[in-house]
Amino acid sequence: MKRNRITMEADGGEESGTLPCSKRVKIQQSPEESKKKEKENEEKEEKEKEKKNQEMHIRNPYRNNPPNYLELAKKYENFSKYVTEKGQIDYNDAMSNLQLTKVLLEEDFKIKYFDMPLDNLIPPVPQRLNYVLFVQDLMDCIPDYMLNNLSIHPSVIKFFGSETTKQNNTTNIYGLDIGCGASGILSLLLVQSNNPKQYNYKCIGTEVDLQSIECVNTIINQNQLQNKIKILQQTNSSHIFNSLFNDYNTNANKNDIIVHFTICNPPFFDDINETGLNPHRISSGTNHELVFSSGGEIGFIQLMCKECHTLKLEKNILWFTTMLGKKSSIQPIQHFLLQLYHNHPLQLKPFIIQTTFSQGKQTRWGLAWTFYRKCYDSYLQLLNNNDDNGNKNNVSFTHQLSIPLSSSINEQQWINYILLPAIQQYGIRISSSDLVNKQILFHQDFNLFSCNISWIVFSDQQQHILLTFKFLDGDYVLFSAFHKWLQSQLISN
Repeated sequence: MKRNRITMEADGGEESGTLPCSKRVKIQQSPEESKKKEKENEEKEEKEKEKKNQEMHIRNPYRNNPPNYLELAKKYENFSKYVTEKGQIDYNDAMSNLQLTKVLLEEDFKIKYFDMPLDNLIPPVPQRLNYVLFVQDLMDCIPDYMLNNLSIHPSVIKFFGSETTKQNNTTNIYGLDIGCGASGILSLLLVQSNNPKQYNYKCIGTEVDLQSIECVNTIINQNQLQNKIKILQQTNSSHIFNSLFNDYNTNANKNDIIVHFTICNPPFFDDINETGLNPHRISSGTNHELVFSSGGEIGFIQLMCKECHTLKLEKNILWFTTMLGKKSSIQPIQHFLLQLYHNHPLQLKPFIIQTTFSQGKQTRWGLAWTFYRKCYDSYLQLLNNNDDNGNKNNVSFTHQLSIPLSSSINEQQWINYILLPAIQQYGIRISSSDLVNKQILFHQDFNLFSCNISWIVFSDQQQHILLTFKFLDGDYVLFSAFHKWLQSQLISN
């Protein structure tokens, strides 16, 4: 029988007699047991990865068919240099990541040329594809009668050298890639990936960094995608729409659609020290890719919302979307957006969708909002259809309700004596409540739907409570009925 060998290390004390408390006991495993343990860990990690991949978008080809590195290495010589005998690559090595991205783009998206500086962020194709497929779903859900009757701004059509919004009798869909970077990966995937309705996607990429613009233009030209992707320089790094669209919203064309959607992967951080960069890290990303000094990704998207509000672009863009690197960024952005349009003179109201992008060990989050109720309702219908077919979507929906507070009652009293009794009167069972962090959770097991209610208090001539209802899972029809009933009860109080 093989036994584990035990050794003792002493920080002090005599060799014999009672061992001091500071002695440490190490158990050294035999080589066979070490290999067995290593194999078990690898299998466990692989199962966790497979489970995570099942949370990918239902149309992502890598969901059930992840890339086989050994097979790809046989086909692509340059990639083979970075693949181990076990069919793995070093994800901490920038060149390995770049070669993987190049191979996947050529193999699955017919992008023959792709190269970029190793100092920039190397984009993972499966994860970015999750975001792209989500945006395609939003476009596919726009009703045909609505899409066919939209008037596209003539400057946008001419920008792509065309006089019409159709190509080969197929509708063109125009997008704005905010901060496309040196890779232009989101635009590349949008114009090269298949979509159910076979729309012709055309993207306008914006970028502040001249070196990145030169790099992405080389990729576009080498792949002969000049009629599908155009790059504009944003000359002011503290602006997003300003200086790009100032002249678009003229009286003659103020109702025209400028683009159907926006896509964005904003800088995560507001301070370079927050990134945790160190000299041993190989693929770090440039400062302008990682840092937005006026609030990181929260500040970046809030600026996007403010400029949209100032330039009155709400009806010129069907869907605004962004990918986020921090889950904690979602709520501040949602609350900012809802407050921005509270008591809007034209009664404009954002309809918000939240989703999750999972791939391997990484998770990112997505937000999308529209000022077109028809677009929002159509997407809800797609979600319900997918659920009926057993296809799970990691999507939640946000509704907003603003309640004025009288001077005779404070926030805590309103929650305890008005909100909670109203919920209980409807027959809803509360799963958990956290009044300190201002949120209440209802679980599907009890109510046939899951939702979260959170709130903030703000002043607008008088104090208001802004309630955010987030539908998470279950029967959306029942949730919607509950939301409408509660709204009527709270307003009457």
